[in-house]
Amino acid sequence: MKNKERERLYGQLVIDFVNGSNPDETLDNLFLGLQQTFDLSPDFVRKFRRRLPPFKSIQGFLPMTKIERNLFDELCKRIRVMKRVMKSTKSKQDKSLIEGTFLPIKDLECAKSLSKKRFGEIEQIAKHYVKVNPLLREFDLHSKLFKGVLNDVVDGKNLYENKWFRDRFAHLKILNKPMILREDGSIVEAPLFDDRYLSGARNRTQKYKNYVLGTLLYSLGKFLISKENVKLIRKCMNCRKFYLAKTARPSKFCSSNCRLAWHNRKRIKSGEARKYKAKKRREGAKESYYG
Repeated sequence: MKNKERERLYGQLVIDFVNGSNPDETLDNLFLGLQQTFDLSPDFVRKFRRRLPPFKSIQGFLPMTKIERNLFDELCKRIRVMKRVMKSTKSKQDKSLIEGTFLPIKDLECAKSLSKKRFGEIEQIAKHYVKVNPLLREFDLHSKLFKGVLNDVVDGKNLYENKWFRDRFAHLKILNKPMILREDGSIVEAPLFDDRYLSGARNRTQKYKNYVLGTLLYSLGKFLISKENVKLIRKCMNCRKFYLAKTARPSKFCSSNCRLAWHNRKRIKSGEARKYKAKKRREGAKESYYG
């Protein structure tokens, strides 16, 4: 792969991450981008997803009824408390004392009216939610922060004046970055973190945070090293998403569809479309032709 193609992959990785319209799309964009950019194994996405189940599995059970929601909130509260206890003490007696402060689940009013099957479903989704939600908040925060950085690039601002980016970039240790000799004899650049970095349950939230933040910072830095690439980051006037232009020539839209949609909306707002339709009606044209 040529250097220019590789540089575009670095830039596209960050852009696809911030353009995600929901948590699952954002993470899928990230995983697929990492796999392509760093020549990772084909099962990389599968392994990553197995460690971080999709948010869709939560949304599939929402919205809940008021009773189900009360049970869901109560279960989440208990799971969070017990997780903190598990981290702070190894004493079985202390854990039993904490559990004893809670009213048994079966005695809760919100649990009495639910079937055993539905109760089990809500219990599973509560466990999943407590596990995944902190990570989703982190990824959502990173997406907003990187959008701010890309906005600064589009507006021609000095990135050194972006304090968040400057502080994080200063702590990014990318010197002496290793390379990998693959089985086919090719040499490729290694990702910042080994795939095994994310294995294990300890400090999982912090590990994911480091992995995502470090990789995105590195990729954006690699792309922006070339001053020519700075001019390629654009923001579509229609959908307001970021995109990489193919050349440095001026462009305002990420696709022909966005260009047509923007101009059509402009013609409707200005009254030009209404005048055009009235003219075609007078000329006897079929409505399907101009409508």
